[in-house]
Amino acid sequence: MLRADRHLLMEKPLALDLAGADALIEAADQRGLVLMPGQSQRFYDTNRAIHEAVVRGDVGRPSHARATFLAGWLWGGWGSWVLDPARSGGHVVHNGVHGIDLVSWWLGARPVEVLATGGPVSAAGLGIADHFTVHLRTDTGATAIVEMSRAVRPRATVMRELVVAGSDGVVRQTMADAGGVLVDESGSSLLGFDGQDGFDREVGAWVATLTDGVALPVTAADGRAALAAAIAAERSLITGRRVRVAGA
Repeated sequence: MLRADRHLLMEKPLALDLAGADALIEAADQRGLVLMPGQSQRFYDTNRAIHEAVVRGDVGRPSHARATFLAGWLWGGWGSWVLDPARSGGHVVHNGVHGIDLVSWWLGARPVEVLATGGPVSAAGLGIADHFTVHLRTDTGATAIVEMSRAVRPRATVMRELVVAGSDGVVRQTMADAGGVLVDESGSSLLGFDGQDGFDREVGAWVATLTDGVALPVTAADGRAALAAAIAAERSLITGRRVRVAGA
C-alpha cells in the first residue's frame, strides 16, 4: 500500500520483527504518508475512561498497571495461522501486543525490560503459549503486568480486569464495572461509559487524520515500541530470563 502511495492503517502487530516495522516506517516517511498501527484497545470505552482518569491526575503519579484478559477459546481451529509462530510471531506478538500497548499508554511510558512466563495449556503440542503473563519495567520506573489466556475452562469463559494504581488512588475495571471505578482517599466513584465500539472509533480517528489533519492517536513509534516489548517477551518465554527490550 505504501509503495502505491496510499496511507496505511496497519492491523497489529505493525510487523513480525523490528526490521519489518522499520521498513514500513521508513517507506511512509519517505513518501509523506500516514502510517497508523491498529491498536484497537486504545479506542474502547472502558480503556479510554481509564486513560482519561490517569491524564486528569485522578490517581496521581501512575506507578503500576495491570491488564488481564482471560478466555476459553482458540482461533479458527488448530490449523489457524495464529497457532503458527512462524506466521503470527507467537501469541505475545500477535495478541499480547494489545495489552502491552494498553498498559504503556495508561502509564505514559515505554517498556525497557520484560519477564514472561506461560506455555501451552490446551495441549502439550500446541505451538504457542496459549496462556502467558508478562511483567514489564518501564522507562519511568513504573511497572505493569499483562496476562492473557485462551485456555480457560469452560470454553465460554470471558474475564477481564484492568487496573492503574498511582500515588493518589486506583482506577479499576472489571466486566461488572461498566466504565470502571476510581478509588481515592475520598471514597469511590464510577467512571463514564458511552458504549461506542472500539473498532468504529479507531477507523473514525484514522479517517479524521486523513481528512481533517487531526493528530494520529496511535503513532508508528507507539506500534514499534509495543512490538519490541512483545518480541522481547517471546524470547523471555523461551529462555525463562529477563530480557532487555531492543532499543530501550
